[in-house]
Amino acid sequence: MGTVTKIQLMEDGDIWIRVALDSGRHTQFMISDYCNEDGHAYLTQAYAQTVYSSQGLTIDGDVFVFYTQYLDRAHSYVACSRHKVKAHIFANAEELSELIPSDFEHAPIEIGLREALAAQMSRDNRPKLAIEYLTNDQISLLNLEKQKEYELAFC
Repeated sequence: MGTVTKIQLMEDGDIWIRVALDSGRHTQFMISDYCNEDGHAYLTQAYAQTVYSSQGLTIDGDVFVFYTQYLDRAHSYVACSRHKVKAHIFANAEELSELIPSDFEHAPIEIGLREALAAQMSRDNRPKLAIEYLTNDQISLLNLEKQKEYELAFC
């Protein structure tokens, strides 16, 4: 990622671009070197990033996080820990109003919304293995069956 510092239209119609990279280095290139066969450049604005693409980044300053229903505990941690100064969380009150915990229904709406947001951002949505859904008795039974299959295979 970087900041475009200069653009120049060349005589042949091509476009020359100079970029100050976020790493501190500078680069320059002809737009034709980054186009597909239809002439569309492989460049995009980076005003915002997904949580996934921000992993490993540190932002000198504030970050602004837009809450969606997909932000669980792991995503919230990554999104809200990219900054050196502050993390600002923005959310849709309508989306959260349906999720206000029952013990906060009569509290001021701001408190209820904050509690709903905290509960949603604390959820563990990581994919689970099948074995995590089984009881210890079910696991023991499966292990016994596998042992019998193993014994039969070597008889």
